Amino acid sequence: MFLGAMPQNETFSNQTIVVVEDNTAPDIALQTEVLNDITANGRPCIYSRTTGQNYDPTTGDLTPGTTTAWAISAVQMEYSTGEIDGELIQRGDAQFLLAGLSPEPLIDDTMDFAGVVWRVVNVATLQPQGYPLLYTIQGRK
Repeated sequence: MFLGAMPQNETFSNQTIVVVEDNTAPDIALQTEVLNDITANGRPCIYSRTTGQNYDPTTGDLTPGTTTAWAISAVQMEYSTGEIDGELIQRGDAQFLLAGLSPEPLIDDTMDFAGVVWRVVNVATLQPQGYPLLYTIQGRK
């Protein structure tokens, strides 16, 4: 599969003209394939985001915010012992793969995966042509 503009040469009046087609639209078929793979090989989970919380200095508490939750599929992977450095990646952290069609993950969002609540501490996005295809999330209990 080619990601990007595919140049095509055309000859006209002894001149070669390069015609570039715009292939920058998202590859819906590839996004669908990733979603289907994660759905088939992953487990269902609840992905949540809370917004609108504010710190109340008089009580020292956070005011309640609004929580939005999505039912999605995710694949869990463990970090190897060589990847665990004790600072950025801690013992007990896990990686999760989410399809790019999921809500865009943000740090401090949470995932309820197999009965365990994980907080998102890092997000890497695979996005050829600027369109998210796959999210790799670092989760921490």
